[in-house]
Amino acid sequence: MTPPPTTMTLGRRLTEGRCGFDNGMGVEVMDGEDDAKLHIFWSSAGARYTEQASSLGYLRNFQLHMLAAPDILFRPAVKADLPQLYACDPYAQAHESRRVELQRMVQQALCIVAVADGHVLGFAVLEYHFFGHGFVSLVCVAGAHRGKGLALSLVMELAQRCTTQKLFSSTNASNAPAQRLFASAGFVPSGIVENLDPGDPEFIFFKALHNDEPQHPLAQ
Repeated sequence: MTPPPTTMTLGRRLTEGRCGFDNGMGVEVMDGEDDAKLHIFWSSAGARYTEQASSLGYLRNFQLHMLAAPDILFRPAVKADLPQLYACDPYAQAHESRRVELQRMVQQALCIVAVADGHVLGFAVLEYHFFGHGFVSLVCVAGAHRGKGLALSLVMELAQRCTTQKLFSSTNASNAPAQRLFASAGFVPSGIVENLDPGDPEFIFFKALHNDEPQHPLAQ
């Protein structure tokens, strides 16, 4: 596939329905005022995500710059990946309970890893314990690969693999980066749960998944 022009306005991207990237490419959004960046990645399955102008309206005057990226494979985690999952997750390194939980998630085929050159760059977990709906319960990227849009790519991969029409996730009120991640992935606020962590309520997020969205073969 021939790469698109290096720079393209968002309006043209929306018109052509290509707010995303083919596997191995990415989009970097530059804010003309403060140079804030938002990376939008496509999933490995090759589906084209078409974002609505309303959800990206605040980016209308930005410029999009195509980024070269290593070939990244998204696949279910296997037992042999566990040491690399622990290495990605500082909490797992310090807590046996998280390592046990990751073992369960891998055994139940709930964990998806992002792999490049045989190395796990990050992982995310999709479960169905939230009233029978898909729920992103964990997203973790190795320290050396953070800030490159990989977390967003993982979330979008889970959205494509999800077998329900509703996808949820949650994070603490104090976790601003996670809230920005979910907003970038098209989630909207869907409630607050108090009394889980003292003084730090849990924000619920929701993303509608449509029947015509392509499903990954492993999710069917």
